Amino acid sequence: MILKNETQLKILREIWLKKKTTMLEISNNLGIDRSNVSRNLKNLRSIGLVYYSDNKIKNTNRGRKTLQLQINYSFAYNIGIAVTENFFLVLLMDLNFNVIRKETIFKEVNEKTIVDDLINCIEIFSDFLEQVLFIAISFPEPVDDEKGLILSSGIFPIKDMYLKNILEERINIPVHLENDANAGAIYHYYKNNGIYRFINFMFLSFYVNRKSINAIQGNGIIINGEIYKGAHSFAGEAPVIIPIWKQNEKDYMDILKFQQYIKDEKKSHILKDYIDIYSKAASIIINFLDPEIFIFGGHTEILPDFSLESMVIKTKEKIIDNERRKIKIYIDNDGLESIAKGSTMAFMSKIMNNYNMANKVFLKLKKPAFSHL
Repeated sequence: MILKNETQLKILREIWLKKKTTMLEISNNLGIDRSNVSRNLKNLRSIGLVYYSDNKIKNTNRGRKTLQLQINYSFAYNIGIAVTENFFLVLLMDLNFNVIRKETIFKEVNEKTIVDDLINCIEIFSDFLEQVLFIAISFPEPVDDEKGLILSSGIFPIKDMYLKNILEERINIPVHLENDANAGAIYHYYKNNGIYRFINFMFLSFYVNRKSINAIQGNGIIINGEIYKGAHSFAGEAPVIIPIWKQNEKDYMDILKFQQYIKDEKKSHILKDYIDIYSKAASIIINFLDPEIFIFGGHTEILPDFSLESMVIKTKEKIIDNERRKIKIYIDNDGLESIAKGSTMAFMSKIMNNYNMANKVFLKLKKPAFSHL
C-alpha cells in the first residue's frame, strides 16, 4: 500500500493543488496537527512522491525561511489521447502535465478498429509503460466516465461501447474516458487554478470524409467549479452541423489540405456561414449560462487567425449587456493538446479525491520514474 491512510491523500492533494506549499500551510488549511502532518509527510517523502524544494519562503511569524514541499512530478507518467474523427493526438506527460513526447497518428476512426488503434497509440510509448500511472482518452461523444462507456449521439461512428474495461483488460493500466469539450473546460479550470468557477468551453470540430467537410461543435460546462454533465451525461451536446465543403475524388481534401486551403484569406469565404452560425450559437450559450469566461477551443490550430478573431468579435456583438458583465472570450491556441491534457487532469482529480482509487493506481508502479531523494 503506497498511501498508509486518507490523511496522506489529503496532504498529497493539497500539495498537488497548490503546486508548492509549506508544512504550516498544510496544517492550517487541512486543520491537521503539525506533528501529524510531519509524520505522514515522512512516508510520502520516503516513497519519492513528495520532496522539499530548494526554494525557501520567508516565514513572517518566525522571521526565518521555510522549506516548500512539492510533488515529484517525475515520479510517474501519464498518457493523454485526444480522439477525433480523422486522427489521434497522443501525449506522454509527467505528473504536472508537461509534455515529454507528442505524436499525431492520422487514421479515420472506425468502431471495428478503435481498440487496436488506441493500443497502437499507447504502444508508441512502450519504453515508458511500466511507469505510466494511467491513460486518459477524450472523445467527441458523450461519455459516462463512471461506467467507462462511450455513449452514442448518432454522429460519431462508435455506438455505446464499454471501452474502459476492454482497454484495461488488454494493457493492465487504469483508463479514464472523457468527452472532449468537458476535457477542454477542465483544462482551463485547472490552468487558472480554479479562480474561475463558471466556464464554458466550445469545442470546434471538423469531420472530413470523401463526400464532405462538416463542422460540429460541443460544449463543456463548469458550474461552481464542477463539470456539469446533466442527468444522462449529454449536457453541452448541441446538434448544430454545418456543411462547409462538398468533396469529390478530383479535389478531395484531407484535414491537412483543408487547413492549408483556408489559410488563404481570399478562399476564406467558405467559412462565412460557419463563423456566423457558431458565433450566434456561442452568444446564445453565453446569454443563457452567464459564465465568467468563454473559450473557443478544439480544432483551433486548423482555423486561420483572422477567422478566429472574427468569431470572437461577432460573438461579443451578440452578448446582452456585456459592458456590465465583462465576460472574457478566449481562443485556446493550444488546440487539441489542451483536450488531451484536460482528460488527464480530470482523472488525476478523481484519484486525488478517492483513497481506494489512489492506492490502486499508485500501487501498480514498480518504482518511481525518478526520485529527488
